[in-house]
Amino acid sequence: MKRKILCIEIISSILTLFVLFIVSCIYVNNQNYDTAKNELYSYSNIACEVFDGTNFDELKDVMSKTNEDIRISVIDLSGNVIVDSSLNDAENHLNREELQKIGECVTRYSDSLKLNMMYLAKVDDGYYIRLSLPIQSLTKFINNYIGFGLISLIIILSISITVTSLLYNKTLKPIKNEINKLETILDNKLTNDTDFELLSSKINELTVLLNEKVTSLSNEKEKSKYILDNMNQGLVLLNNEGKIELINKYLLSLFGFEQDYILNKNYMYLFRDIFVQEKIENCIKNNQEEQLIYDLEGRKFLLYINILETSWSNASNFHVALLMVDITLQENMNSLKREFFANASHELKSPLTSIIGYQQLIQQGILTTKEEIQDATLRTIKEAQRMNKLIIEMLDLSRLENNVLTTIEDVNVSKIINDCLLEFKIAMDNKNIQVEKNLEDVILSASQSDLYKLIKNILDNSIAYNNDFGKIIITLNKDKLIISDTGIGISKKDLEHIFERFYRVDKARSKQNSGTGLGLSIVKHVCLSYGYKINVESVLGKGTTITILFS
Repeated sequence: MKRKILCIEIISSILTLFVLFIVSCIYVNNQNYDTAKNELYSYSNIACEVFDGTNFDELKDVMSKTNEDIRISVIDLSGNVIVDSSLNDAENHLNREELQKIGECVTRYSDSLKLNMMYLAKVDDGYYIRLSLPIQSLTKFINNYIGFGLISLIIILSISITVTSLLYNKTLKPIKNEINKLETILDNKLTNDTDFELLSSKINELTVLLNEKVTSLSNEKEKSKYILDNMNQGLVLLNNEGKIELINKYLLSLFGFEQDYILNKNYMYLFRDIFVQEKIENCIKNNQEEQLIYDLEGRKFLLYINILETSWSNASNFHVALLMVDITLQENMNSLKREFFANASHELKSPLTSIIGYQQLIQQGILTTKEEIQDATLRTIKEAQRMNKLIIEMLDLSRLENNVLTTIEDVNVSKIINDCLLEFKIAMDNKNIQVEKNLEDVILSASQSDLYKLIKNILDNSIAYNNDFGKIIITLNKDKLIISDTGIGISKKDLEHIFERFYRVDKARSKQNSGTGLGLSIVKHVCLSYGYKINVESVLGKGTTITILFS
């Protein structure tokens, strides 16, 4: 009996750990490859925006600065390599798989680089623009993950088997001793009342002991149930007839069912979507793993469907495990990234178009006088500076959103405020803006660069959207920073959007002042990184007050 219970416990532990390990490996692998694909699509959009059919070297420089691991090739429509950022390749590429599947990500081995690469090709301005990323790092990460996981699995199983064996020895040994005593009594003749009393006493002791052990086993079952019910993923187990044998609390809450109602019912009671039902049936009939995106009441879930064969039992006896992982946040983030790159491409295209236009006017001899050429050159430089500022702010915003670590030190906030005011002195003098300061010595533990960007972007808006002969009031103490201005103010309709990327209240004035629409978005993400609270109050035509609470 002991051996049978022990085997069942060990096999159950092995099965549970193995399923979780396999599912996590699949999930990590898919997420890594999806991330690499999304990066390639994003980089290809930037490359197509930058490339105009002639600026090969500029394209290489921009993409290498964006990601030093990325390889970019420009290939003419005949398959000849014009430019390659990694090496000089004279071989014709027209028959390469990525050029046959324009717009699709292709994974293959690169004979020239001797690496596994992921490729994406697009056609732009009469050329193939091909980008690639090495996937060797992804493969190495996944192999390390699997290796570490297997080692961890073996260690956990070893500990589990040892602990389980010890627990059962400890649990059953007292019972076995009592049974031996009972057998000894029964083997002897019961000659008097004392023998009967002794027998009755031992039976009572054995009953109490058995009750205690049953209670202990029940508590172990409750622990397992607690773990399942506190998972952040949904888990349901079907038998080979498609009936629900196990379901955790997460899924019961998600679908609004009671456990007593749904157990032993067909999975169709739970999953009403026909597409999901077809995938489950395919898994049961063809022993084929399935994976799909499942929409449920506005949320997105990644649904894994796997067969679990119970090899110690009948070969036809198997279970189907369904794991639901909420990926709503990741999907929303991917959507925001796509929107960001689309907006960024649009914002970069405007100054690039102006720069190219002015230079073509000079090149084609349409602008001939010294004054015309000088004016076009100045405008070109201004647009280039605007584009440079936009790229720098995009990189800053990307770093803040991805929580990239920076150097944390003790920073004097009042000194940063004075440094920013000194940088804006000419702009304030041009508009005759007065500054009133009420600054205490405040030291914060943060990145000096992050605090500088926070204060600089707020002051930049206070100057850009202020009136001539206006005023800026700056108050700093250990609890908060307040920056007020007497500018044009912000309407209630615009106020709720000012922290969005590329949002501008006054587009004409913003463009005139080389605004990018990213300044307040950077301010918001700096505050989020350090746990600061930000509050904005504004009255149209009277001015705006921004308050940063440090704690």
